Amino acid sequence: MRAYLLRRAAIAAVLLWVVASVVFFSIYLLPGDPAHLILGGMDANPTPEQLQAVRAKLGLDRPPLARYAEWLGHLAFGDFGRSLVTDRPVVVDLRIRLTRTLQLIVPAITLALVTGVPAGVFAARRRGTVLDPLASGVTLLGFSVPVFVVGPLLVYVFALWLKVLPSGGYMHPLESFVGFLGHLVLPSVALAAGPMATTMRMARSSVLEQLPMDYVRTARSKGVGALAEESRRRLVRT
Repeated sequence: MRAYLLRRAAIAAVLLWVVASVVFFSIYLLPGDPAHLILGGMDANPTPEQLQAVRAKLGLDRPPLARYAEWLGHLAFGDFGRSLVTDRPVVVDLRIRLTRTLQLIVPAITLALVTGVPAGVFAARRRGTVLDPLASGVTLLGFSVPVFVVGPLLVYVFALWLKVLPSGGYMHPLESFVGFLGHLVLPSVALAAGPMATTMRMARSSVLEQLPMDYVRTARSKGVGALAEESRRRLVRT
């Protein structure tokens, strides 16, 4: 196992190096002057001194191999340079984006599991009734409709029509936790639609596969199903 993990890590490192190198040298194949674009693009008229200052700051006046060696050395130690958009270290921007991405992905995955597994079990137990094709239709709908269609529909219904949720933006949880959760509802539901359908289909297939097994029939003959149903009814009554 250790040798396998080391081999996979080495392959991943080589792959990252190849991709990073291709991206670095492909910049030289693009038309235009990066310094000219930084100073305003085609509509600007920077002076030669300004262009030279930007090239010297970014190292554009040095040979490509020298820049590549320096860039690769910084990259190996986690220094990704500074962003030309925010003028902050790229690591800071990545940390902000990664944190917000996790804040969105975790609720979406949780919602997909919490709703998909019970729905799949319910559809499997109602096989042969009208509820089973209805659940299968919902699953097919979740597979078929992409996120960029589900998202605008949710925004139109809950943000523009009902006006109960924000249509976009971000709010820090320390600023307002309720507002933070409100901004997560619509994107989390949109992202969870596809995984929820997949989870539901897998849960239904797994339950249908296990229901004819001997241990299930033995448990039913001992009254396990009846005891579980009676316990559920008692919980509902209390």
